[in-house]
Amino acid sequence: MPQTHGFAKPLLALSAPLPGAGTGTPREALNLVPELGYRAVQLDATASGLRPRELDRSARRDLSSLFHRLGLHFAGLDLWIPAAHYCDPARADRALSSAVQAIELAADLASLSGPGPGDCDAGRVVCVTLPDGLTPDAMQHLSKAAASHGVVLADHAWPSRYATGEGSFGQGVDPAALLALGHDPVTAVATMKSTPKAARASDMGPVGRVVIGTRDGRLDLNAYSAALVSRGFRGAVVVDTRGLSDPADAARRALVAWSLPE
Repeated sequence: MPQTHGFAKPLLALSAPLPGAGTGTPREALNLVPELGYRAVQLDATASGLRPRELDRSARRDLSSLFHRLGLHFAGLDLWIPAAHYCDPARADRALSSAVQAIELAADLASLSGPGPGDCDAGRVVCVTLPDGLTPDAMQHLSKAAASHGVVLADHAWPSRYATGEGSFGQGVDPAALLALGHDPVTAVATMKSTPKAARASDMGPVGRVVIGTRDGRLDLNAYSAALVSRGFRGAVVVDTRGLSDPADAARRALVAWSLPE
């Protein structure tokens, strides 16, 4: 495992299926992950064939068996529903239902897949972006569902209004999004009041997102990794290829950059 500032860097996971990968089956999407060099995967719970309502118990067991055959650790779920949907009277019920279903799926897949490699946490996390105006009833509904399944909702709004360090809501970290807001991701992680519950590997250049480790990027990978480890982060760091022109090539290059010594 690569080292940084005397610490082992966290495991990298790839968010799958990759954007623009077509309409292949979940099996085809997962087969690509180890081919690109990754040992862990974070699933997009909004992708066709991976939506919780499309996966019965048998399908979830089959998916977990595929993880084992491919040598993949299940790192968690992405559920990138627009934040406004949670407050929109016409969409709120569906958004909340989708979040609860994702919580249940994350718990099932984490239980079926078992512990991660080394001291890496099992994938009992659902990455979301929550609105400032989430109602108390909605908060309680999500919190109760997450707590009953031992899952954390990692809110990637910055700073999250709901991540208190305790309970069912935690802070998610997306360096590219922080840079776009004018924040230094290393300083942001180092000064957080509690341990981040999810972390992305992403970067921002002069005109948009770029592959981590490239010349135009602004993220200090080793300092970012060290900050996460120092704060007690034990999950997999998720490579996010959204917004990149060649997601497969970006995934390969990200893994190489992350593996370089300091």
